[in-house]
Amino acid sequence: MRLYSRRSLRRLLRSFREVRIECRHLDRAHFGKLGWLIPSGLVSRLERQEKLGWYLIAKCTK
Repeated sequence: MRLYSRRSLRRLLRSFREVRIECRHLDRAHFGKLGWLIPSGLVSRLERQEKLGWYLIAKCTK
């Protein structure tokens, strides 16, 4: 498994004409012991905004 930041992934895929990067998979457990204090609705909204999560998914057009 390789880990990439948005910046490094975009740099890696710079030869593509169009690059769309999404961030997915966020869970309350990712916030440590205080995760149970965060409402699940807020976690869902943060994931939908594609700002936080474990996985970067790139969709590219050559």
